[in-house]
Amino acid sequence: MKPLPFAVATALALCAITASAQTYPNRPVTIIVPFAAGGPTDIIARIVGEYFSKALGQQFVVENVAGAGGTTGITRGAQAKPDGYTIMMGHMGTHGAAPGLYANLKYDPAKDFEPLGVAAATPILIVARKDFPAANLKEFVAKLKDPAAKAKQAHAGVGSVSHTTCTLLTSQLGVKNIVVAYRGTGPALNDVVGGQVDYMCDQIVNLVEQVKGDAIKAYAIATPERSPALPNVPTTKEAGLPEYQVSAWNALFAPKGTPKEIVAKLNETLVKALDDGATRKRLLELGSVIPDKAGRSPAALASLVTSEVARWTPILKSADAVTYIMSQSGAKPDPAAAGQRPGRQVVEAQCSKCHETSKGGAPRIGDRAAWIPHLTQGFEVTVRNAIQGHRGMPARGGLPDLTDHEIRGAIVYMFNPDPVAAK
Repeated sequence: MKPLPFAVATALALCAITASAQTYPNRPVTIIVPFAAGGPTDIIARIVGEYFSKALGQQFVVENVAGAGGTTGITRGAQAKPDGYTIMMGHMGTHGAAPGLYANLKYDPAKDFEPLGVAAATPILIVARKDFPAANLKEFVAKLKDPAAKAKQAHAGVGSVSHTTCTLLTSQLGVKNIVVAYRGTGPALNDVVGGQVDYMCDQIVNLVEQVKGDAIKAYAIATPERSPALPNVPTTKEAGLPEYQVSAWNALFAPKGTPKEIVAKLNETLVKALDDGATRKRLLELGSVIPDKAGRSPAALASLVTSEVARWTPILKSADAVTYIMSQSGAKPDPAAAGQRPGRQVVEAQCSKCHETSKGGAPRIGDRAAWIPHLTQGFEVTVRNAIQGHRGMPARGGLPDLTDHEIRGAIVYMFNPDPVAAK
Protein backbone atom coordinates (compact mmCIF):
# COMPACT_ATOMS: atom_id res chain seq x y z
CA MET A 1 0.00 0.00 0.00
CA LYS A 2 1.43 3.36 -1.03
CA PRO A 3 1.76 6.03 1.65
CA LEU A 4 -0.66 8.93 1.41
CA PRO A 5 0.69 12.18 0.03
CA PHE A 6 1.69 14.60 2.79
CA ALA A 7 -1.05 17.11 1.95
CA VAL A 8 -3.72 14.40 2.08
CA ALA A 9 -2.41 13.01 5.38
CA THR A 10 -2.36 16.52 6.87
CA ALA A 11 -5.90 17.19 5.72
CA LEU A 12 -7.13 13.92 7.22
CA ALA A 13 -5.40 14.71 10.53
CA LEU A 14 -7.03 18.14 10.65
CA CYS A 15 -10.41 16.60 9.92
CA ALA A 16 -9.89 14.13 12.77
CA ILE A 17 -8.98 16.96 15.16
CA THR A 18 -12.03 18.96 14.09
CA ALA A 19 -14.32 15.96 14.52
CA SER A 20 -12.83 15.28 17.95
CA ALA A 21 -13.36 18.89 18.98
CA GLN A 22 -16.97 18.78 17.79
CA THR A 23 -17.72 15.79 20.01
CA TYR A 24 -15.63 17.11 22.92
CA PRO A 25 -15.96 16.22 25.70
CA ASN A 26 -17.08 12.61 25.41
CA ARG A 27 -15.64 11.52 28.75
CA PRO A 28 -14.84 13.16 32.14
CA VAL A 29 -12.37 16.04 32.24
CA THR A 30 -9.85 16.52 35.06
CA ILE A 31 -9.30 19.98 36.52
CA ILE A 32 -5.98 19.93 38.36
CA VAL A 33 -6.07 22.24 41.38
CA PRO A 34 -2.48 22.66 42.60
CA PHE A 35 -3.49 23.23 46.23
CA ALA A 36 -5.28 21.37 48.98
CA ALA A 37 -9.05 21.05 49.04
CA GLY A 38 -10.95 23.85 50.74
CA GLY A 39 -8.74 26.76 49.70
CA PRO A 40 -9.89 29.59 47.42
CA THR A 41 -8.43 28.08 44.24
CA ASP A 42 -10.17 24.79 45.01
CA ILE A 43 -13.49 26.50 45.77
CA ILE A 44 -13.42 28.58 42.60
CA ALA A 45 -12.47 25.54 40.51
CA ARG A 46 -15.39 23.55 41.92
CA ILE A 47 -17.88 26.37 41.31
CA VAL A 48 -16.72 26.80 37.71
CA GLY A 49 -16.38 23.05 37.17
CA GLU A 50 -19.96 22.48 38.29
CA TYR A 51 -21.20 24.81 35.56
CA PHE A 52 -18.93 23.16 32.97
CA SER A 53 -20.32 19.74 33.90
CA LYS A 54 -23.89 20.88 33.33
CA ALA A 55 -23.15 22.87 30.18
CA LEU A 56 -20.99 20.28 28.41
CA GLY A 57 -22.64 17.09 29.60
CA GLN A 58 -19.56 15.46 31.13
CA GLN A 59 -18.15 15.61 34.64
CA PHE A 60 -15.35 18.08 35.24
CA VAL A 61 -13.62 16.45 38.20
CA VAL A 62 -11.30 18.38 40.50
CA GLU A 63 -8.05 16.63 41.41
CA ASN A 64 -5.99 18.29 44.14
CA VAL A 65 -2.25 17.98 43.50
CA ALA A 66 -0.60 20.16 46.13
CA GLY A 67 3.05 20.97 46.72
CA ALA A 68 5.83 23.49 46.04
CA GLY A 69 3.61 26.54 46.09
CA GLY A 70 1.32 24.98 43.49
CA THR A 71 4.09 24.24 41.00
CA THR A 72 3.88 20.45 41.50
CA GLY A 73 0.32 20.27 40.20
CA ILE A 74 0.94 22.78 37.41
CA THR A 75 4.02 20.84 36.27
CA ARG A 76 1.92 17.71 36.07
CA GLY A 77 -0.74 19.54 34.10
CA ALA A 78 1.77 21.02 31.69
CA GLN A 79 3.05 17.53 30.93
CA ALA A 80 -0.43 16.03 30.39
CA LYS A 81 -1.66 14.95 26.97
CA PRO A 82 -2.94 18.08 25.17
CA ASP A 83 -6.35 16.66 24.30
CA GLY A 84 -8.59 18.83 26.48
CA TYR A 85 -9.17 16.15 29.10
CA THR A 86 -6.72 17.65 31.58
CA ILE A 87 -6.88 21.35 32.39
CA MET A 88 -5.58 23.38 35.33
CA MET A 89 -6.80 26.12 37.64
CA GLY A 90 -3.67 28.20 38.03
CA HIS A 91 -3.28 31.45 39.93
CA MET A 92 -1.06 34.44 40.54
CA GLY A 93 1.50 32.31 42.38
CA THR A 94 1.82 29.46 39.89
CA HIS A 95 1.85 31.64 36.77
CA GLY A 96 3.17 34.96 38.09
CA ALA A 97 5.36 34.57 41.16
CA ALA A 98 6.83 31.09 40.60
CA PRO A 99 9.66 32.15 38.23
CA GLY A 100 10.93 34.53 40.90
CA LEU A 101 10.90 31.81 43.56
CA TYR A 102 12.07 28.65 41.82
CA ALA A 103 15.34 28.85 39.92
CA ASN A 104 14.72 25.50 38.23
CA LEU A 105 11.01 25.78 37.54
CA LYS A 106 10.00 22.96 35.20
CA TYR A 107 7.62 25.04 33.13
CA ASP A 108 7.45 28.47 31.52
CA PRO A 109 4.17 30.16 32.52
CA ALA A 110 4.07 32.12 29.26
CA LYS A 111 5.08 29.35 26.82
CA ASP A 112 3.97 25.95 28.11
CA PHE A 113 0.20 26.44 28.27
CA GLU A 114 -2.85 27.34 26.26
CA PRO A 115 -4.55 30.10 28.29
CA LEU A 116 -8.32 29.56 28.54
CA GLY A 117 -9.42 32.58 30.57
CA VAL A 118 -9.52 34.28 33.97
CA ALA A 119 -12.21 32.85 36.26
CA ALA A 120 -12.06 35.35 39.11
CA ALA A 121 -9.90 37.89 40.87
CA THR A 122 -9.68 38.01 44.64
CA PRO A 123 -8.77 41.22 46.49
CA ILE A 124 -6.06 41.14 49.14
CA LEU A 125 -6.70 42.18 52.74
CA ILE A 126 -4.17 43.25 55.35
CA VAL A 127 -5.32 41.73 58.64
CA ALA A 128 -3.99 41.29 62.17
CA ARG A 129 -4.90 39.56 65.42
CA LYS A 130 -7.87 41.26 67.02
CA ASP A 131 -5.85 42.73 69.90
CA PHE A 132 -2.94 44.00 67.78
CA PRO A 133 -2.11 47.46 69.19
CA ALA A 134 -2.91 49.53 66.09
CA ALA A 135 -6.24 51.17 65.40
CA ASN A 136 -5.72 51.83 61.69
CA LEU A 137 -3.37 51.13 58.80
CA LYS A 138 -1.01 54.04 59.56
CA GLU A 139 -0.53 52.83 63.13
CA PHE A 140 -0.13 49.26 61.86
CA VAL A 141 2.65 50.31 59.47
CA ALA A 142 4.36 52.19 62.30
CA LYS A 143 4.35 49.02 64.38
CA LEU A 144 5.86 46.98 61.53
CA LYS A 145 8.65 49.55 61.21
CA ASP A 146 9.37 49.48 64.95
CA PRO A 147 12.06 46.83 65.67
CA ALA A 148 10.98 46.69 69.30
CA ALA A 149 7.53 45.45 68.25
CA LYS A 150 9.03 42.25 66.76
CA ALA A 151 5.97 41.81 64.56
CA LYS A 152 5.42 38.24 63.38
CA GLN A 153 4.03 37.65 59.90
CA ALA A 154 2.24 34.43 58.96
CA HIS A 155 1.89 32.95 55.51
CA ALA A 156 0.63 29.71 53.98
CA GLY A 157 3.93 28.57 52.49
CA VAL A 158 6.47 29.74 49.95
CA GLY A 159 4.78 30.69 46.70
CA SER A 160 1.37 31.11 48.32
CA VAL A 161 -0.62 34.29 47.77
CA SER A 162 -0.19 35.22 51.43
CA HIS A 163 3.59 34.85 51.06
CA THR A 164 3.98 36.84 47.85
CA THR A 165 1.60 39.66 48.75
CA CYS A 166 3.12 40.16 52.20
CA THR A 167 6.57 40.12 50.59
CA LEU A 168 5.38 42.97 48.38
CA LEU A 169 4.10 44.85 51.43
CA THR A 170 7.28 44.50 53.51
CA SER A 171 9.39 45.27 50.45
CA GLN A 172 7.52 48.52 49.86
CA LEU A 173 7.76 49.44 53.54
CA GLY A 174 11.43 48.42 53.83
CA VAL A 175 10.79 46.35 56.95
CA LYS A 176 12.17 43.03 58.15
CA ASN A 177 9.71 41.16 60.32
CA ILE A 178 9.78 37.64 61.71
CA VAL A 179 8.20 35.32 59.13
CA VAL A 180 6.37 32.15 60.17
CA ALA A 181 5.53 29.66 57.42
CA TYR A 182 2.62 27.24 57.76
CA ARG A 183 1.23 24.27 55.92
CA GLY A 184 -1.60 26.11 54.25
CA THR A 185 -3.86 29.05 54.91
CA GLY A 186 -5.96 27.32 57.57
CA PRO A 187 -3.18 26.83 60.14
CA ALA A 188 -1.75 30.30 59.44
CA LEU A 189 -5.11 31.98 59.89
CA ASN A 190 -5.85 29.94 63.02
CA ASP A 191 -2.71 31.30 64.65
CA VAL A 192 -3.58 34.88 63.68
CA VAL A 193 -7.01 34.35 65.26
CA GLY A 194 -5.38 32.74 68.29
CA GLY A 195 -2.80 35.52 68.66
CA GLN A 196 0.30 33.33 68.20
CA VAL A 197 1.33 35.51 65.26
CA ASP A 198 0.51 39.13 64.52
CA TYR A 199 -0.59 39.62 60.93
CA MET A 200 -0.94 38.32 57.41
CA CYS A 201 -1.95 39.44 53.92
CA ASP A 202 -4.33 37.16 52.08
CA GLN A 203 -7.28 36.79 49.78
CA ILE A 204 -10.60 38.14 50.98
CA VAL A 205 -12.10 34.72 50.22
CA ASN A 206 -10.17 33.27 53.15
CA LEU A 207 -10.77 36.11 55.59
CA VAL A 208 -14.24 37.55 55.15
CA GLU A 209 -15.99 35.40 57.77
CA GLN A 210 -13.32 36.02 60.42
CA VAL A 211 -13.47 39.77 59.77
CA LYS A 212 -17.27 39.83 59.96
CA GLY A 213 -17.12 37.84 63.20
CA ASP A 214 -14.53 40.23 64.74
CA ALA A 215 -12.08 37.37 65.14
CA ILE A 216 -9.40 39.45 63.40
CA LYS A 217 -8.85 43.10 62.41
CA ALA A 218 -8.95 44.19 58.78
CA TYR A 219 -6.90 47.33 58.15
CA ALA A 220 -7.35 47.76 54.40
CA ILE A 221 -8.16 46.13 51.08
CA ALA A 222 -5.53 46.52 48.35
CA THR A 223 -7.88 47.50 45.51
CA PRO A 224 -9.02 50.85 44.07
CA GLU A 225 -12.56 50.33 45.39
CA ARG A 226 -14.05 48.84 48.53
CA SER A 227 -15.45 45.32 48.40
CA PRO A 228 -19.22 44.77 48.66
CA ALA A 229 -18.39 41.78 50.86
CA LEU A 230 -16.69 44.05 53.44
CA PRO A 231 -17.95 47.58 52.73
CA ASN A 232 -16.61 49.01 55.99
CA VAL A 233 -13.00 48.10 55.24
CA PRO A 234 -11.17 51.04 53.60
CA THR A 235 -8.98 50.75 50.55
CA THR A 236 -5.23 51.08 50.99
CA LYS A 237 -5.44 54.44 49.20
CA GLU A 238 -8.06 55.69 51.65
CA ALA A 239 -6.04 54.36 54.58
CA GLY A 240 -2.78 56.04 53.58
CA LEU A 241 -0.85 53.38 51.61
CA PRO A 242 -1.85 53.99 47.97
CA GLU A 243 1.20 52.23 46.51
CA TYR A 244 0.06 48.85 47.86
CA GLN A 245 -2.29 47.63 45.13
CA VAL A 246 -2.54 43.89 44.51
CA SER A 247 -5.12 41.25 43.72
CA ALA A 248 -4.80 37.52 43.35
CA TRP A 249 -6.46 35.81 40.40
CA ASN A 250 -7.44 32.34 39.29
CA ALA A 251 -7.47 31.23 35.68
CA LEU A 252 -7.90 28.10 33.59
CA PHE A 253 -5.06 26.74 31.47
CA ALA A 254 -4.67 23.75 29.17
CA PRO A 255 -1.42 22.02 28.14
CA LYS A 256 0.41 23.55 25.19
CA GLY A 257 -0.80 22.07 21.92
CA THR A 258 -4.42 21.56 22.95
CA PRO A 259 -6.49 21.92 19.74
CA LYS A 260 -7.65 25.48 19.19
CA GLU A 261 -11.24 24.28 18.70
CA ILE A 262 -11.23 22.78 22.19
CA VAL A 263 -9.59 25.90 23.62
CA ALA A 264 -12.34 27.98 22.01
CA LYS A 265 -15.08 25.72 23.40
CA LEU A 266 -13.66 25.84 26.93
CA ASN A 267 -13.27 29.62 26.80
CA GLU A 268 -16.81 30.02 25.48
CA THR A 269 -18.10 27.89 28.36
CA LEU A 270 -16.12 29.90 30.90
CA VAL A 271 -17.55 33.16 29.54
CA LYS A 272 -21.07 31.75 29.86
CA ALA A 273 -20.33 30.46 33.37
CA LEU A 274 -19.33 33.94 34.51
CA ASP A 275 -22.58 35.32 33.10
CA ASP A 276 -24.66 32.62 34.78
CA GLY A 277 -26.65 34.10 37.67
CA ALA A 278 -26.12 31.24 40.13
CA THR A 279 -22.39 30.97 39.39
CA ARG A 280 -21.87 34.73 39.66
CA LYS A 281 -23.74 34.83 42.97
CA ARG A 282 -21.54 32.13 44.50
CA LEU A 283 -18.33 33.82 43.34
CA LEU A 284 -19.41 37.27 44.50
CA GLU A 285 -20.41 35.96 47.92
CA LEU A 286 -16.79 34.87 48.34
CA GLY A 287 -15.68 38.45 47.70
CA SER A 288 -14.36 37.61 44.23
CA VAL A 289 -14.24 40.12 41.40
CA ILE A 290 -15.58 38.74 38.12
CA PRO A 291 -13.64 39.89 35.05
CA ASP A 292 -15.47 41.85 32.37
CA LYS A 293 -15.97 40.37 28.90
CA ALA A 294 -12.67 41.71 27.57
CA GLY A 295 -10.79 40.25 30.52
CA ARG A 296 -12.06 36.71 29.95
CA SER A 297 -10.33 35.98 26.62
CA PRO A 298 -7.28 33.71 26.18
CA ALA A 299 -5.35 36.72 24.85
CA ALA A 300 -6.16 38.75 27.95
CA LEU A 301 -4.94 35.92 30.18
CA ALA A 302 -1.73 35.54 28.16
CA SER A 303 -1.06 39.26 28.59
CA LEU A 304 -1.80 39.03 32.32
CA VAL A 305 0.68 36.17 32.80
CA THR A 306 3.43 38.09 31.00
CA SER A 307 2.85 41.22 33.08
CA GLU A 308 2.64 39.32 36.37
CA VAL A 309 5.93 37.48 35.79
CA ALA A 310 7.57 40.81 34.99
CA ARG A 311 6.12 42.34 38.16
CA TRP A 312 6.86 39.60 40.69
CA THR A 313 10.24 38.27 39.57
CA PRO A 314 12.36 41.28 40.64
CA ILE A 315 10.39 41.70 43.89
CA LEU A 316 10.85 38.10 44.99
CA LYS A 317 14.42 37.71 43.80
CA SER A 318 15.51 40.83 45.65
CA ALA A 319 13.78 39.88 48.91
CA ASP A 320 16.07 38.81 51.73
CA ALA A 321 15.95 35.05 52.26
CA VAL A 322 14.96 33.31 55.44
CA THR A 323 17.63 30.63 55.74
CA TYR A 324 17.56 27.37 57.65
CA ILE A 325 20.86 25.61 58.21
CA MET A 326 21.34 21.87 58.80
CA SER A 327 24.73 20.26 59.29
CA GLN A 328 25.44 16.90 57.59
CA SER A 329 28.05 16.04 60.22
CA GLY A 330 25.52 16.07 63.03
CA ALA A 331 27.23 18.93 64.81
CA LYS A 332 24.66 21.37 66.14
CA PRO A 333 25.01 24.81 64.54
CA ASP A 334 25.38 27.71 66.91
CA PRO A 335 21.96 29.41 67.25
CA ALA A 336 23.71 32.67 68.13
CA ALA A 337 25.38 32.81 64.72
CA ALA A 338 23.86 35.43 62.42
CA GLY A 339 21.09 36.11 64.91
CA GLN A 340 19.67 32.62 64.59
CA ARG A 341 17.25 30.98 66.99
CA PRO A 342 15.87 27.43 67.38
CA GLY A 343 13.77 26.58 64.35
CA ARG A 344 10.64 24.70 63.40
CA GLN A 345 10.69 21.10 62.36
CA VAL A 346 10.53 20.60 58.63
CA VAL A 347 7.73 18.48 57.25
CA GLU A 348 8.13 19.11 53.54
CA ALA A 349 10.95 20.48 51.40
CA GLN A 350 12.25 20.42 47.85
CA CYS A 351 15.75 20.52 46.37
CA SER A 352 16.26 23.51 44.06
CA LYS A 353 18.58 21.55 41.73
CA CYS A 354 16.65 18.38 40.98
CA HIS A 355 13.29 19.16 42.64
CA GLU A 356 13.35 15.90 44.62
CA THR A 357 10.78 16.28 47.36
CA SER A 358 10.45 15.11 50.95
CA LYS A 359 7.07 14.62 52.57
CA GLY A 360 5.72 13.32 55.84
CA GLY A 361 5.70 14.09 59.54
CA ALA A 362 9.41 13.32 59.82
CA PRO A 363 11.59 14.92 57.16
CA ARG A 364 12.65 12.32 54.61
CA ILE A 365 15.62 14.51 53.95
CA GLY A 366 16.88 12.89 57.13
CA ASP A 367 17.48 9.79 55.03
CA ARG A 368 21.14 10.58 54.57
CA ALA A 369 21.74 7.92 51.90
CA ALA A 370 19.07 9.37 49.62
CA TRP A 371 19.99 12.99 50.27
CA ILE A 372 23.80 12.85 50.27
CA PRO A 373 23.97 14.52 46.81
CA HIS A 374 21.95 17.44 48.11
CA LEU A 375 23.66 17.69 51.48
CA THR A 376 27.21 17.48 50.19
CA GLN A 377 26.68 20.02 47.44
CA GLY A 378 24.92 22.47 49.72
CA PHE A 379 22.00 23.03 47.35
CA GLU A 380 19.17 25.29 48.34
CA VAL A 381 16.04 23.45 49.37
CA THR A 382 12.85 25.48 49.31
CA VAL A 383 10.72 25.26 52.42
CA ARG A 384 7.09 24.68 51.57
CA ASN A 385 5.65 23.63 54.87
CA ALA A 386 6.83 23.93 58.44
CA ILE A 387 5.24 23.40 61.83
CA GLN A 388 5.41 26.22 64.31
CA GLY A 389 6.68 25.14 67.69
CA HIS A 390 9.07 22.36 68.70
CA ARG A 391 11.48 25.10 69.68
CA GLY A 392 14.78 23.63 70.70
CA MET A 393 13.62 20.04 70.17
CA PRO A 394 15.87 17.71 68.17
CA ALA A 395 14.56 16.90 64.72
CA ARG A 396 13.50 13.30 64.27
CA GLY A 397 15.71 10.61 62.84
CA GLY A 398 18.73 11.64 64.89
CA LEU A 399 19.17 14.87 62.98
CA PRO A 400 20.55 17.97 64.66
CA ASP A 401 18.21 20.79 65.55
CA LEU A 402 17.24 23.05 62.71
CA THR A 403 18.09 26.67 63.19
CA ASP A 404 16.73 29.58 61.29
CA HIS A 405 17.59 33.17 60.52
CA GLU A 406 14.26 34.75 59.75
CA ILE A 407 14.39 38.07 57.97
CA ARG A 408 11.77 38.41 55.27
CA GLY A 409 10.82 37.15 51.85
CA ALA A 410 11.24 33.72 50.34
CA ILE A 411 12.04 30.91 52.73
CA VAL A 412 14.92 28.66 51.77
CA TYR A 413 16.63 25.68 53.39
CA MET A 414 20.37 25.49 52.84
CA PHE A 415 21.83 22.03 53.33
CA ASN A 416 25.54 22.20 54.04
CA PRO A 417 28.15 19.53 54.77
CA ASP A 418 29.59 21.64 57.56
CA PRO A 419 28.13 24.38 59.78
CA VAL A 420 30.98 26.67 58.81
CA ALA A 421 29.70 26.67 55.22
CA ALA A 422 26.52 28.35 56.42
CA LYS A 423 28.27 31.55 57.41
